[in-house]
Amino acid sequence: MDESMKADTLQEEPMGIIDAMGVMDLITDIAGMWDKKMKDWLREYNITHSQFNALVIFKEKGSQTPGELSKMLSCTPCNVTGIVDRLEQGGLVTRERSDQDRRVVDVALTEKGRALAADLEKAALPELTRLNTGVLGKLDAEEIQLLHDALPKLLGGITES
Repeated sequence: MDESMKADTLQEEPMGIIDAMGVMDLITDIAGMWDKKMKDWLREYNITHSQFNALVIFKEKGSQTPGELSKMLSCTPCNVTGIVDRLEQGGLVTRERSDQDRRVVDVALTEKGRALAADLEKAALPELTRLNTGVLGKLDAEEIQLLHDALPKLLGGITES
């Protein structure tokens, strides 16, 4: 068998089950540890990691429809409804019908939400930068780019399975 055929054969063969489980376990461990650190840090603000991410999106991009928010948070519309419900109950966001199309609901920060988002930005960015540097600082730029390119493929593979 010539070298090009060997390379093609290697690319077609899936990773061994034990190696694949090891990779998935590592990804799960990393995500779990990151989530725990975020939960511990956000506990004092009485918000969840998902709520924090939504607040950051609203602060950076302004009002969003639930569908837009769902895409940016990479979660289902049902999950977004729950996130927005809790933010609304806390007085952090409002839901308003669009002037252009009454079927469309826009979600926007309230004054209280803007204030919390500003406080979180002041407190969170240094903390997140520290965590990101501690985590991603272990990798060089090429490795980070490889991860950035590979992880969406893994996510797509899981959602298609």
